[in-house]
Amino acid sequence: MKSLLILCMLLSAQTLYSQSINLFDIDATNFPAMKAKFYAFDATDNQVRPSASELSLREGGIQRTITSVSCPPSVPPKALSSVLVIDVSGSMLGLNIILARAAAIAWVNGLPLGKSECAITSFDGSNYLNQDFTTNRAKLLNAINTLRAQGGTDYDVALIKPMAGGLLVSKTGKYTKVLVFISDGQPNYEPNTSMIISEAQNQGCVIYAVTLGMPAPQSLKAIAAGTGGQVFENVTTIREAEDVYRTILQVAQGGSPCTIEWQSNVSCQAGNTNVELEWQSQSAKTSYQSPQSTIAKLEFNPKSIKFADPQVGVRTEQKITVTARNADFNITNITSNNGGFDITPKNFTLTKGQSIELTVSYVPADSGFNYCRFEIENTLCQTPFFASGGWRGKKPLIQTLKLIHPNGGEVFVAGSDTVITWEGVGPDAPVKLEYSTNNGTNWVTLSESATSLSYTWRVPRTASSQCLARVTADAKSGAENGMVLIPYGTFQMGNTGAYSGFSAEKPVRSVTISRDFLMSAYEITQKQYEEVMGTNPSSFKGENLPVETVSWYDAVEYCNKLSEMEGLDKCYSGSGTNIVCDWDANGYRLPTEAEWEYAAKAGTTTDFYSGSLTNEDCTPIDGNLDKIGWYCGNANFETQEVGKKAPNVFGLYDMSGNVLEWCWDWYADYTNTPETDPKGPITGSVRVWRGGSWNFNARSCRSAFRYHDDAFSRFNSIGFRVVRPL
Repeated sequence: MKSLLILCMLLSAQTLYSQSINLFDIDATNFPAMKAKFYAFDATDNQVRPSASELSLREGGIQRTITSVSCPPSVPPKALSSVLVIDVSGSMLGLNIILARAAAIAWVNGLPLGKSECAITSFDGSNYLNQDFTTNRAKLLNAINTLRAQGGTDYDVALIKPMAGGLLVSKTGKYTKVLVFISDGQPNYEPNTSMIISEAQNQGCVIYAVTLGMPAPQSLKAIAAGTGGQVFENVTTIREAEDVYRTILQVAQGGSPCTIEWQSNVSCQAGNTNVELEWQSQSAKTSYQSPQSTIAKLEFNPKSIKFADPQVGVRTEQKITVTARNADFNITNITSNNGGFDITPKNFTLTKGQSIELTVSYVPADSGFNYCRFEIENTLCQTPFFASGGWRGKKPLIQTLKLIHPNGGEVFVAGSDTVITWEGVGPDAPVKLEYSTNNGTNWVTLSESATSLSYTWRVPRTASSQCLARVTADAKSGAENGMVLIPYGTFQMGNTGAYSGFSAEKPVRSVTISRDFLMSAYEITQKQYEEVMGTNPSSFKGENLPVETVSWYDAVEYCNKLSEMEGLDKCYSGSGTNIVCDWDANGYRLPTEAEWEYAAKAGTTTDFYSGSLTNEDCTPIDGNLDKIGWYCGNANFETQEVGKKAPNVFGLYDMSGNVLEWCWDWYADYTNTPETDPKGPITGSVRVWRGGSWNFNARSCRSAFRYHDDAFSRFNSIGFRVVRPL
């Protein structure tokens, strides 16, 4: 029986490397016993099966012991009938269409044409047959090189709709059928997943999904799972795409990966653990999210201490609890860089999971700001703890804040990344970071509220030998001052703008928000999320970038944990998919869809709070949206720091673009009945997103635009913001 493989991929290629190795599918289920899959290829693209003695593996630069390597026997490769389905929507402009072309070229050059055949289609809001099945390599390469990006993204058009849907073209293939689907964006409309899967199954089709620069949408994951395929995500470089291509081609031709097992260990650092596998001077790099059970740390509650408005010369005490997580700790001493602060006891032993209460004291010599860094000395993970004290608004008599890096004399390559670091305040204290390229005559702000004592900075492409950097304390705190008042009122909910909109935005109806509430001025940042949740799942890293790749359930959990940390009533209760909201609780929660749109419009009836839609796609730039939001026309294929565009009259930033935002509501069609404080239907199958994102076109970033997906979905275009009742 013939089988059909649909490879939904973003591949790129140049001249093939002499040898290569690809590591993937890391399994940390039985940590510290680890497992992963890999392919190794020789100079002629044939799979080789190295032994454990030929391999070397490191985690975070630390050599690990390989305990087992097993490889299945080789099988004769199958002849393929492949269809390349290439996304040419507007979001593919620039780097992505280059990568997609290179990916397609890699596929064509790698196929043994004569034994295998290939066809090429493309899609945006329509589909196009660029080249029917042929064994002529020149015709295929010419079809690829003439592709141009424009229009929207529709998976149904790409796969099942006439005249050139991929599954329609693939029917005439002679051999084992392969469809390569190249895309970098979320679909503008939810695809008919069940119909796609049914058609694929009728053809004996296996679907592989590979996405460029983002996690695969839930719909693609469902299609792959429903047809026995796999998902490859976040392909961002030519080398990655090359390795993915080889991997999928090997699978398509009937090959199977090798399995490697090794012994890991606890780490002192949270976040991703980098893994590097080496073989004959070639290396493969990937990473996995370190399970919380792997992170050895001393956990402080509270995370830092502030002695507010203390009496000069009078000793004040506060208690902290220290807990050993995932390892035993022997504390040999605790030192302080400020004699006004003390902590007792200074030496003790904690077994894994054990806690101890410490006393932190402060005797101020003056009313100015004072800062202290305690070093918790131990043999496992060196750990600081921070305390501060002083009267509000009083400046320190002795300046403690200083820039550590850069501090003069460094030379940086324009466009490269470096890390700015500072000390003299606690990690939760916000600072303002600026740089100058003309010896301080003019200053450019990098961040108004940088925290965590470090900041990743991309060096500007401005050549200068007069560069300076500076750090300023008492900056605006996004964590402490990040909520703005949204006054009660009545508005017209739905599409009230000049653009015709979509059926989901109609009919327009009158909605009343009956009481004031507070709303995050900014989308929740990665710093805020990590402080509360202890992890950062985001694809694009940066403390002041919006957190993304979070599910609706992740956002709900964040709200409850933040409420608990601040001594507020938790809004959410229940477990699993049965979550209920206590609307009278005073804690944090997700906005309802009505609250979100009311806050976004801020009294306006235009497409954006800045005016009407002028250009509905990625290009040319929509002038009104460019003032207030990041989208596919200006975001450079990634999220941007929160608060860099103009706010609305309520003081809300990024309500159009940057990342989509989860709302409380189950998705449902609108009615024409006026409502007060609507909270959506009681049950449903998908939750609401609002606001558009960095990879959406302009029309999908309007204040009235609605979208939805499974509450478990996690994409690098989805974040959230929170509200609190008054």
